[in-house]
Amino acid sequence: MQGRIMIPDGKARDIKSFQSAPVAMDMQSLMLMMHAVKEQMDGMERLMKGRLEDISAMQSKMDIFETFVRRRFDEISMEINATSQQLEYAEEGLAGRFGEVLSTISAISFSGNGLTAANTGVELQAVLNDTEQAANKILDAADRITNRMVDQSQLDNEEGRTQFFAQTHQDLQDILMACSFQDLTGQRVRKTLESLQMIEDKISSTLDELGIEVKADPLAGGVRDSTENHAHSQADIDALFS
Repeated sequence: MQGRIMIPDGKARDIKSFQSAPVAMDMQSLMLMMHAVKEQMDGMERLMKGRLEDISAMQSKMDIFETFVRRRFDEISMEINATSQQLEYAEEGLAGRFGEVLSTISAISFSGNGLTAANTGVELQAVLNDTEQAANKILDAADRITNRMVDQSQLDNEEGRTQFFAQTHQDLQDILMACSFQDLTGQRVRKTLESLQMIEDKISSTLDELGIEVKADPLAGGVRDSTENHAHSQADIDALFS
């Protein structure tokens, strides 16, 4: 109550009333005024003390909140760093895995003339060339045998028959020798299939680690019935070997 004080008689008096009182104020009135002022000061002190306690409590809560935020920020920073390291490791792992796949593919790549194996891999072109050469030798020998069977003039005398059987025997030997190509080509094809299987396994393993599911194509692989569009006539087959 600004400008007013309480005195022991229970009445509130205006401070100005004391200021306008005669100078010869008695001691009792002075003591009353000092007592009232002291009570006001005590009240203000209690009020300030309460405010300071509130401020101290608020400061304590702010310190606790600051500590929590700082700790949480450190935890988030550690999680981000850990995630970043995991991503780096995953990237390095994928790079290494695909590097292995590319190295395997490079090992079976064609870099020669198809006549011999040019590297550690197998050249399918060489397999095709060997197969073509063997087929030509077999067909040539079969043609010579067929021509001799048509022209049987050599069989009229002993010398002709001897020459006929010798030539036929040689042609049969050529056919058997030509058929031996399958041993070498079989090894080359087997190595190629092993390399392709290795590539497929590595790619499948990498996709599994990435959580990628690849659905198989129902039309890919396996044996399917031939359709009219895919069927070949005998004329097509004859033209292939001609």
